[in-house]
Amino acid sequence: MLDLTDLLSTAIKNSETYALLEDSKSTAAKANNLLFLKPYEVVIARQEGEIANALERIEALKQEGFYLCGYLSYEAGYHFIDKIIPNTFQDKNGQPLLYFIAFKELYYPTREALDALFNDRSLFPESALSIHDLRLNTSKQGYIKTINTIKKYIEAGDTYQINYTLKYNFKLQGDNALLYQALRQTQPVEFGALLNFPESKIISLSPELFVYKNKQTLTSKPMKGTAKRGANKKEDDAIIKFLKEDSKTLSENVMIVDLIRNDFSRICEIGSVRVNNLFQVQTFKSIHQMISTVKGTLKRGLNFTDILTALFPCGSITGAPKIRTMEIINDLETEARGIYTGAIGYLMPNDDFHFNVPIRTIVIHDTDSKGNDASDEASNKSCEMGIGSGIVYQSDAYDEYEECLLKANFLRQVNKRFYLIEAFRFNAKNHQFNHLNQHLKRIMLSADYFGFEIKRDALESQLEDYKKVLSTNKADHKDCKIRLTVSQAGEINISHEFIESNSESIEKIIISDERVQSSSVFQYHKTSKREHYNLAYEKAEQGGFYDVLFFNEKEQLAEASRHNVFIKIAGQYFTPPITAGILNGIERQNFIQQMNVEEKDVSLDDLLKADEVILTNSVRGAVNVEVVS
Repeated sequence: MLDLTDLLSTAIKNSETYALLEDSKSTAAKANNLLFLKPYEVVIARQEGEIANALERIEALKQEGFYLCGYLSYEAGYHFIDKIIPNTFQDKNGQPLLYFIAFKELYYPTREALDALFNDRSLFPESALSIHDLRLNTSKQGYIKTINTIKKYIEAGDTYQINYTLKYNFKLQGDNALLYQALRQTQPVEFGALLNFPESKIISLSPELFVYKNKQTLTSKPMKGTAKRGANKKEDDAIIKFLKEDSKTLSENVMIVDLIRNDFSRICEIGSVRVNNLFQVQTFKSIHQMISTVKGTLKRGLNFTDILTALFPCGSITGAPKIRTMEIINDLETEARGIYTGAIGYLMPNDDFHFNVPIRTIVIHDTDSKGNDASDEASNKSCEMGIGSGIVYQSDAYDEYEECLLKANFLRQVNKRFYLIEAFRFNAKNHQFNHLNQHLKRIMLSADYFGFEIKRDALESQLEDYKKVLSTNKADHKDCKIRLTVSQAGEINISHEFIESNSESIEKIIISDERVQSSSVFQYHKTSKREHYNLAYEKAEQGGFYDVLFFNEKEQLAEASRHNVFIKIAGQYFTPPITAGILNGIERQNFIQQMNVEEKDVSLDDLLKADEVILTNSVRGAVNVEVVS
């Protein structure tokens, strides 16, 4: 029997071209999961003038029996409407307008098989994955100003609703499939997608159906109305009740339902278009969303292009009326949307097709922010993800901004797999934490970088309470090592252990055979992602050594597992630069200022010929050591 998980795991390991479309929300064994393998031909349209020919080629390949999977960017929608809207961002956006691949093979993996695959720790290790440096492309003030402009358009009667979007730009460390694996655990959705195409690496976790054609039946499920989950069932029930009664939410939803129904009526049999489950609220991991269902019977003789001309782009992500609203969107938004709010899906040889609206969709670029190759898992790949909300006259700009941030919360949850750490000394004599301000400043910078929900005043308050406990315990009147940890959700933990006096003899250290990667973000922040350091330290400690030194992949000295390192040659102190892949320790910063230290790349020869080797950290201070080579 053919093992589909082996096929997919091989494709992931070898970075082959493949497409996985998955319903990760359903627990049914026969959920709508599709795996496309063995690419035959790529169909791409980069300019609007190429779309018609690309669609003709898609029709031909479909008739030849191939399975087509891919996407249309939002800006491809300008091709299908009756009014010319200049694509302002055409030359600035690297994503194709249309990108499909004809595959020779299509498989239907079961839920059990996919869960087993994505739980395979040999293929998806929990280490080496982070989302960091998240930045919106618009300031809060700029966003509020634009919302006020939209309200003026509404007042003037140009539009009733506009779906205004922003974009998150961020960095990814780790494999693309590993990110999808992490997100599908925290954000199970009906329309998940992992596209590993030569020019596009796409991860989508969309809950919204754009259009599904099953024989002659068309179905669409537009979404409008979002609210944050409650803390318990009682709160959830109250929030759902509010959504179903809120005039703004109902107004948004019904306008879009009417727009979709009108679009359907252009291509469906007269009298066949109907609305089912109006104002239904579906619950996801972090939010509630209002969804309505529109169905219709397709007229005979219409092809995929005819249907796109009537429906694309989906009205739920433009607004109403569609064409005038698209003009306003083109004027107000500052970047091309690209695949975000376009369509992801597949076409079958029997003319059926299925497309979702790609919201909660991440585009991963093969180069970093400087244009360098980012294929290495330790590299910081540049990524983008669109977010947005529907704006009506009753909308509050501040509330809409918060809704946009809420919709991106699932992305930050990737970083739940690790926590931030600070370690520093409590001085029992003066009842103070040494260099506390510097440590708090550093952990707050890391929190901002990784998107952790943490406030400095909360840290200061808990540390002050902890200090009172230590200061009043006279029996244990000793200096302590304080260990402060903070989770992605802002949970704070503080612990301590008593410090024994440093040995007056010179401690011995060894050099690890392992090499750290200077491109890894975890080298520059103090986090729980320290498995390689912890294992090496435990082994060294068992051998009677004080610590263990690490070099990086360029054979440059980096740091010790618990300390920064300094060497002294001919009266001058040297230390590796930050770029070697080191944590900028607080004691390191202080030592550099006090001893006039020069930062430079340090080789093994430099280390072994040094007159002195000194290790520093905030708990032990400066410790003279001898390298055992």
